[in-house]
Amino acid sequence: MENKMKKSAIGLLNTWKENNVPTWKNGRKGKAIGIGGVALFLMILAQCFVGESSGGLLPVLSALNASTECDEENEDTWKYTNETFGHSFWSMEASAEYEGLVYRHYMDSGIKVVEAWQDGYLVKNEWFGDDVVWVKTQKHYEDGETLKYGFYLRRGRTEVENEYGRMESVPRYVEVIDNDILAVVRKHVEEEEGTPLQVAVPVKSLCGFAIGTTFSRVERLFKSVSWNAGDLAMFGELVTPFRHCDEAELEFTTNHPSGGKHLTHVRLKGASPLETFEELCEEVRIIVAMLEKKFGIEFEKVRGNNYYAWEAQGDNNTIRQTIEVVTIGNKVIVDLRSDLMSPNSWQAWQDSLKPPKLSEDAGADLL
Repeated sequence: MENKMKKSAIGLLNTWKENNVPTWKNGRKGKAIGIGGVALFLMILAQCFVGESSGGLLPVLSALNASTECDEENEDTWKYTNETFGHSFWSMEASAEYEGLVYRHYMDSGIKVVEAWQDGYLVKNEWFGDDVVWVKTQKHYEDGETLKYGFYLRRGRTEVENEYGRMESVPRYVEVIDNDILAVVRKHVEEEEGTPLQVAVPVKSLCGFAIGTTFSRVERLFKSVSWNAGDLAMFGELVTPFRHCDEAELEFTTNHPSGGKHLTHVRLKGASPLETFEELCEEVRIIVAMLEKKFGIEFEKVRGNNYYAWEAQGDNNTIRQTIEVVTIGNKVIVDLRSDLMSPNSWQAWQDSLKPPKLSEDAGADLL
């Protein structure tokens, strides 16, 4: 009953103060209390916290001296950084240079909810350390869930109780939902990634992964995403598996006249529950037949009954593509590789980057 009273009081206080105050966590699993200056609610909270070993009303009374935060979405003091949200854990200190920064988040699987509350979440970068930050979002999460796609704006700091029972100040982030800000941020993202390319190839897309597309266009096909190789490779678990393939590995390239980062390699893979080699070979045959029917192409058997390959036929004006379907151990793999330009187009572009060849008398008139 006491816990219900506490939660009711907290809910009333948070509702009254809406979005204008930082959040305090009071108690082991916390009682996420929005800081406010309303005397009416102090009477309610006094009844709820009498006898608490954590200090009774002291945290709430102390909070009255805290400055009230502004409405995040209506502020124009922000700056987009092309860094991912995971990088924000390198900026834990209270420094003015970090205030107002907007980070992009592509569901990095290391960013998970440590504790979920009605008015926000404590999240942690599992690959970085034990530091936590406070996140305010309209999305709903449970403890242990991975933070979803979005853009997160740093707005001040808030006080939380750590595992040792001491209050500590942590950065506070708000998911950006303002359409005007999002429009500007997405323009920055497009400038960084480039716009998706329309590539003249037989296999334009595999399970939603379009050749020539960019990071932000495919991120939502993953449950979670990891990055490596200078942010030119991403991999993770698929939202919708293709048969036994429940993971995907992607590679992007920056080698294109338009700049940006564009998809050139898709590998679908997954551990198959099939028990015999014959069953695995049959699975390969089924996938090959599906690809041939879908794209109007024809595979060749490379080795045995568990390795098939296809290659686009043509001359130096044809964009090169290959697909391999193979089993390795109990894994089924579908591997698509594609260039973005034909060999002739590539060579012409490379030649255009070379400095002009000087004649023997170039500059003689300047001597």
